[in-house]
Amino acid sequence: MRGILEIGGVMLSHASQRMEVAAQNVSNMATPGYRAQKIFSSLLHLPESLEGTPLPILQTATDFSSGKMIQTGNPYDLALSGQGFLMVRSGDQIFYTRSGQFSRDADGRLVDGAGAVLQSEDGDMLVRGQNIKIEKDGTVLDDGEPVSRIAVVNFKGVSVLDAASSNRFVTAVGVQPERIDAQIQQGMLESSNVSTAQEMIAIMASTRSAETGQRLVQVYDDLMGRALTAFGQVQA
Repeated sequence: MRGILEIGGVMLSHASQRMEVAAQNVSNMATPGYRAQKIFSSLLHLPESLEGTPLPILQTATDFSSGKMIQTGNPYDLALSGQGFLMVRSGDQIFYTRSGQFSRDADGRLVDGAGAVLQSEDGDMLVRGQNIKIEKDGTVLDDGEPVSRIAVVNFKGVSVLDAASSNRFVTAVGVQPERIDAQIQQGMLESSNVSTAQEMIAIMASTRSAETGQRLVQVYDDLMGRALTAFGQVQA
């Protein structure tokens, strides 16, 4: 009977985890450059159930597929076509992102909503004129004069990236990115890659799984109650 309780508990735990991931994805649907979190089962390094069968655990991974391009007309909005990441600096920390939503601060630096500075191949991206044009290869023209080139990087494997926020990533110490050539679209943003339909299906499936887990736990409670009652009658 204990196996019923174990299975019910696993189903409830998994349903809760899946619901949390789906809720996170849905809440970031409007976040430019957000990458959806996917959940999968793993049987590695697990305790065994009463019957000797490994019980699965859930792990999350980031879906790095591209989102849709949205035209904004804002000259400081940038979108990457294809693979790669923009780099932004916050203090001494470098972050990697697909979110190209920038504005110009009082010093002429291009910064994101949190104040992190977009990085060029020469350091902080700085513009001084009023007429800013960004070529597809990342070359920045400031009043018609090339002043710098926006840095675009990539990694041999995106598994080296860890989420630092809803649309920023970091790497482990010692992992170095590679500079790549990529097309940059000025006046556009890349939306999140969250699929509303998939997340709604995940939420409904999690709800059904939780209901099944609750029923199994209730069955266990009922069986234990009957067993205790019968044992008491025998003792009497």
